[in-house]
Amino acid sequence: MDHQQPVAHAYPLEERYRNLINNLSGVFSAKVTMDEKGEIREIHVLADSARNVKQVVRDVRSALFSFFDLDIDHRLISVAQMKENPISSPDPEPDIDIDDIHLPRLRCGRVMQSREEDSYSITVTLKYGDLSFDGSASSYNTEKQRHLCIAQAVLAAVNHFLGRDDLFSLMAVKRITSMPIPICMVLMEFTGDPNNSIVLVGAAEMGADEAFSIERATLDAINRKIPLYAKMATE
Repeated sequence: MDHQQPVAHAYPLEERYRNLINNLSGVFSAKVTMDEKGEIREIHVLADSARNVKQVVRDVRSALFSFFDLDIDHRLISVAQMKENPISSPDPEPDIDIDDIHLPRLRCGRVMQSREEDSYSITVTLKYGDLSFDGSASSYNTEKQRHLCIAQAVLAAVNHFLGRDDLFSLMAVKRITSMPIPICMVLMEFTGDPNNSIVLVGAAEMGADEAFSIERATLDAINRKIPLYAKMATE
């Protein structure tokens, strides 16, 4: 059986950290600098003045800890605040025809799982209108590997739908228990443009069915931009 291998990322660590922080609520822009050992030296954040500075710092620390297992000293994080975002988007997305907005989204379909001693495998079926697209993956039968495997199977089904397998790179799947209800978060990169790193974040409630929860979180990260990616895949 082919087990999941570590995913090779096309972008440097500081870029992945920066994109994660940029996705946090109230953050306009962020810059991460690293030392010669590859460790974070400082983080500069430009944020909305409506949020408390301490809360912004907590959000940055929690995000880095949740997704990258990094426990960052709060003194390394500096926050500047403004009432409005002074930065226009440097990488505007290609236009989407108005008709594309009304296209159906990928929906969760059948999930087939099997466990055999230390092995785990899953096949996910996604529905797009009346069409079905399958994706499969396998891994060791540990919680962390299962969670990654489920998301990889969903991405395989998305790749089947798009007709390409080079558009997404899975970064992390995390179960967040510090909230009133457990949350599953999925972080991935859109790798279809080598000159532009786009980080996608999806979330869903982590229910008793871990496969369904992670499937929902993965689709939450992708579905809003499926029309755009479908166009890119055909270019």
